[in-house]
Amino acid sequence: MLRKGTLTRRGGRPVPILLDSYSESKIDAAFSIYAVFPPATLFGAVGQAVTISLSKKLSSVKFWLKKYGSPTAQVVVRVYAVTGTVGVNAKPTGDAIAESDVVEASSLSSAGGLVTFSFSGVNRISLVAGQSICFLALCKSATLIDGTNYFDIWVDASSPSHAGNNCVWYNNGWAGSSAYDSCFYLYGV
Repeated sequence: MLRKGTLTRRGGRPVPILLDSYSESKIDAAFSIYAVFPPATLFGAVGQAVTISLSKKLSSVKFWLKKYGSPTAQVVVRVYAVTGTVGVNAKPTGDAIAESDVVEASSLSSAGGLVTFSFSGVNRISLVAGQSICFLALCKSATLIDGTNYFDIWVDASSPSHAGNNCVWYNNGWAGSSAYDSCFYLYGV
């Protein structure tokens, strides 16, 4: 008999539910990350501002990433509260409210692909329906990341149509724009 409540796998672990997404089939441009966050110049973080539609705990985020050369760096996704209007110019404000587990840049594909960033422990925060957040991929630390050894975060620059908007760290500050949409999958449990 199926009971109302949270879907679980055998062993009692919750099944992640897709909360929001924007397909990688729409990627046509990329922002390159050449430095550890926060750089004084260049792009330092790229992501998306969204409004949560279903109350769940944050489980994971996927972005389409591609590496060049041999970056030796730790990549994470950070989640922030927003200022501005989601879908127009929303951007992060304040300190990060959650940070994903680390993904090593050396494990990224040179052909590009979806990369999963999982949230665990205190970083598996509660998301509430109607809440607006920005989540962005960035380089947390590195022994080698530069103009030859770096990674891209892919977006739709030609026909963005997500209800949210792209947000970035650029030239020492946050910015939000509806001219782009990051390609992503946001999951909760």
